[in-house]
Amino acid sequence: MSFSVTRMTREIGVRLTLGALARDIRRLVLRREAPPILIGIGIGLALSFFLTRLLRAMLYEVSDTDPTVFVAAPTLLLLVALIACSAPAYRAAVVNPVIALRSE
Repeated sequence: MSFSVTRMTREIGVRLTLGALARDIRRLVLRREAPPILIGIGIGLALSFFLTRLLRAMLYEVSDTDPTVFVAAPTLLLLVALIACSAPAYRAAVVNPVIALRSE
């Protein structure tokens, strides 16, 4: 996430120079990083739903499609991913436009 934000430094500098607010920059970064996160969670949920059928014999006192697990795990992963996105988004929002335009 940090790498992709670093690659956007010039674009962020131009946006800030043209009058974008810090919240607009944070929203831009979060909007660009959300699709891969959601796709990954969706694929993970689908795979885990089908793979738990194979591992049914190894589960002890837990159903193979326990709703608590299928809700808690993706929610926790989504929360961690959003926190991981927010740090680079905050740094990008407070960057000096002159320094951002001089980069590279």
